Amino acid sequence: MAFLCPWLAAFLFAIGSNSCCWATKSECAGTDAACLAGDDTSLLQARVRKGFAQEGSHGARQAWRSESVTCNVSKVDYCIQVYGNRTAKYRFVLLHGFPDFGQSWMWYLLPEMRKRAFSDDFQFIAPDLRGVGCTQSPGRVMEAQKEFYDHNNMIQDLKDIWKHYGFGRGEMPWVIAHDWGAALGWNLYFRNPEMVAGFVGMSVPPMYHNQLKQLDPRLQAIDTYYDSFKFNQHFWADVITTPLYGHNATGPEAFAVWFPGPGRRNDARELFSHPHPESLGSHIMWYQYPLDQHSSDDGSEPRTQCDPEDRDISGACKPFEEKHWPLAGYIGGAKDFWLNPKRMACCSSRKMPRLKFDVLPTDHFVPHDDPASVSVFIEKMVLDPDELSTLHQFCEGPNKTEYWTAETQSFCPAGGGKVEPNASYYEDCKKECPVAVGALESCITSRLGRTATMNGRCVASYCKNIAAYEMCLRTQPACKFMTDFSAAYGVVVTSHAFLNLTICNNFTQAQLIGLDGQLNNDP
Repeated sequence: MAFLCPWLAAFLFAIGSNSCCWATKSECAGTDAACLAGDDTSLLQARVRKGFAQEGSHGARQAWRSESVTCNVSKVDYCIQVYGNRTAKYRFVLLHGFPDFGQSWMWYLLPEMRKRAFSDDFQFIAPDLRGVGCTQSPGRVMEAQKEFYDHNNMIQDLKDIWKHYGFGRGEMPWVIAHDWGAALGWNLYFRNPEMVAGFVGMSVPPMYHNQLKQLDPRLQAIDTYYDSFKFNQHFWADVITTPLYGHNATGPEAFAVWFPGPGRRNDARELFSHPHPESLGSHIMWYQYPLDQHSSDDGSEPRTQCDPEDRDISGACKPFEEKHWPLAGYIGGAKDFWLNPKRMACCSSRKMPRLKFDVLPTDHFVPHDDPASVSVFIEKMVLDPDELSTLHQFCEGPNKTEYWTAETQSFCPAGGGKVEPNASYYEDCKKECPVAVGALESCITSRLGRTATMNGRCVASYCKNIAAYEMCLRTQPACKFMTDFSAAYGVVVTSHAFLNLTICNNFTQAQLIGLDGQLNNDP
C-alpha cells in the first residue's frame, strides 16, 4: 500500500501549524458522505495518509480513510483506519489481534455492518496497534521493547485517541476486539469501564486464561508457542521478517494464509512487510506479557489495575461488580485450535453471569471467517441485548455436557474464587518422552532456563528430528492425553505449527545451521 513517506508527513505537519494540534480533512476514495465528513483534531497531532475504497459484498461502494495521529503522552505515531465521522449515531473502536492489523476490519466487518440496522449511521475507528502496520515500532532494540507493549501504556494511548475522536462523558464508543486486541479490550473494560459504552471480545475469554493454561494439560501443550515467542523474541522476529538466502521473509507469506477473500492474501502480505518490515516481529513482542493483565494471580479478582481516583482508602482498586459495569459480550470459534471455548469459556460465567455469549462455526479468526454473524451479534448487543443468551445460560443449558465437563473444567471455582492447581500431565509427559520434551525445552520453549535459547544450530536439529519427537508424543499415555487435542491441526504442540509454517519447511538443514551467521544477533 502506498502511504506518504514518513519524512513527507513530518514536513507537511511542520508547515501546517504552529500549534500543538493539527489536522486536515482526508482525501476520501468513493463518494460516501460519511467518509467525506472528516473529524476535527482536539488533543492529537493528525496527518492524513490515504483514502481507500472497495466494492462491498452487497455491491455498494464503501470508503474509509487512513489517518496518522501522534499520542500526546507517549508520542507514539498511530495509523488509524476510519469510516464515518463523529456525528454518527453509533460509534465503534476496533482492536485487532495477532497476526492482524486495523485495515482487516474494513475488509470483512464493515460491509456486513452496513447491512444491519445501523445502515450508514455508524463510525469505525480501527488503529494499527503499537508496532503493527504503519504504527510506530521501537525497531529491534530489545531494551526499548520491554515496556512498549505493556497494556497500561497502550491504554494510555487509547485515552489520547478517545480525546482525539471526541469521546467524553455521555458519549463513549462500543469497543469490538479480537485475540490480542480482545485481551487489551478486556483489560480496558475492567480497568476503565467509564471509557466504553459496551464491549464485544472475540476468541479471548474475559478471565481465567492465565490460570487455565497452567491447569488444563491440553492447554499446556497448546501453550508451547507462547513460551517460545516470549523467551525467543529476537530469534523469531529476525527469522520471519528478514529476507534470507535470496528469498523473501517467510513470516508475511506464512501468516497471510489467514486472510480469505480475493486479493486479501496479497494485501495482508504487503501490510505485514511495509512500511516497517519488523511489523510481525513487533506482534511477537506482545508475548512478553500474559493475555490477562488485569486479574489477580489466583484468578479470584478480575480487577487489579485502575486509575488512582478509582482506588479505595487502602489503595486497592474498587472490586468488579458486573451489575455496575457496561454490557459485555464474548464470541468464541467452535473450531478455534488456539483458544477453544470448550476449554476456556464457562469459567468466566462464575464471575460474569450476565455476559452475553455466542459460539460460531469458525476457527480462531472469527471476524475474518464469519463477519455476517459477528455483525448480527453486535447489532443485538447495541439495540436489543435481551435477544442474546448469556454465557451462564449457554454453559448450564443443553451445552453443559460438552462445555462444562469434569475433564476440561472441573478445576473452575464454583463461586469464582481461587483456582486450585490440577495434576500436571506435562511433567508425566517429560518422563515418558525425555528426549523430545528435553529438546523442546532446551531449544524451542526455553522453559528450562527461562531465557533465550533458540539459535540456528539447535533449531536445525529440532526440525530434523521433529517427526520422531511427534511419534513419541502421540503414543505415550500422558503425552497422548495432552496432544490428541492438537492432532487435527497436524502438530503435537503448537510451537510446531509456527516452526513448520515459517522455519522448518522453508530452509534446508545447512541453511538453518547458517542462520546464526545471517542474522543480527545483537541483544
